[in-house]
Amino acid sequence: MKNRALLTEEDFDIEKFREKMICDDTEAVVTYTKPVKKRREGAEVKHLEVEFYERATREGMVTIREQINDQFNIDHVVIIQRVGEVEAGKKVMGVLISAPEKVEALQALDACLDLIESHVPLQIKVVTVDEREYWVRSDDHVMELYGQVAEGI
Repeated sequence: MKNRALLTEEDFDIEKFREKMICDDTEAVVTYTKPVKKRREGAEVKHLEVEFYERATREGMVTIREQINDQFNIDHVVIIQRVGEVEAGKKVMGVLISAPEKVEALQALDACLDLIESHVPLQIKVVTVDEREYWVRSDDHVMELYGQVAEGI
């Protein structure tokens, strides 16, 4: 499988990725899946609208993947980010890391999640069942890392 960073509008089966990440010396495959919260700020969530800047988002994900590989003794890292409309309760993100040691895999996962938060430029709008809309993430500061200006959102 090696390393991958995927953007997709479709739901994904994280188990299909897990099976391909095991090497001869793999002791642990750790996964993280982030569902869309069903309630936020006291309101029932209908869906998220995840917008992205394609070049900067892909560059950010590749950079994270490379940093995790350089910093930790791991076999593979896969980052999956849903974009577009994602219904409440569905997976919006997944991360898988395989490594020869479980501690290294867990530390790499924690670092990877921190880097995703700070280096992947996404715009996320919450839409509630009563049609209220609000932004929960605006990444102008991340866009500055890539020399771009966030416009039009």
